[in-house]
Amino acid sequence: MCKNGNTLENLKWGIVPSWAKQKDFKALTNARLETIDEKVSFKKLIQLHRCVAVADGFYEWKREEKEKDISFYKCQIINYKT
Repeated sequence: MCKNGNTLENLKWGIVPSWAKQKDFKALTNARLETIDEKVSFKKLIQLHRCVAVADGFYEWKREEKEKDISFYKCQIINYKT
């Protein structure tokens, strides 16, 4: 622990839904904003628990037949002068 009380910890990312019967269920890590309040896995969670993940980009997988390719998209920050 740092002197100021902040800590850095290794955590597991993702949600294992309560309805998952298998213990080795692959955790869900992505939710689309457009449908997050419609999906059974996230609907109740988004109403009761919220989290903000700060990011300046994201990865997107693209499947071409049997191969998968990954791309990184970096968000462009625009500074507006007032």
